[in-house]
Amino acid sequence: MLINVYAPTEDHTEETTEQFYDNLQYLLDKTPKSDIIIILGDVNAQLGKERLYNEVTGQHTLHEETNRNGELLCEFAYANIMVVTSTNFQHKGTHKITWLSPHQNTASQIDHIITNAKKEG
Repeated sequence: MLINVYAPTEDHTEETTEQFYDNLQYLLDKTPKSDIIIILGDVNAQLGKERLYNEVTGQHTLHEETNRNGELLCEFAYANIMVVTSTNFQHKGTHKITWLSPHQNTASQIDHIITNAKKEG
């Protein structure tokens, strides 16, 4: 199953963000467990290099610290046995940028690809 998402920014209320993840969880719950699941899009999540999230994010993130949306994405991925594949492979820093501010003074990696983690057995 391919799911394209556009998550609320950190400016939105916690209720709006919670509803987004509830809706996403509902889609996953309706998907057969044997299906390959790919979630991609603008999740407005900056993923950092904290060891706490390495199992989900890998080590090749653009940011040093995870923002609140990133924490929510990591918690969602972990709970659903998923990984953020867009940060699991080494790329040049400039190739990690998915958003650049209009004045080009702020660069972020907020678009991601999340997939089922490889199941053992």
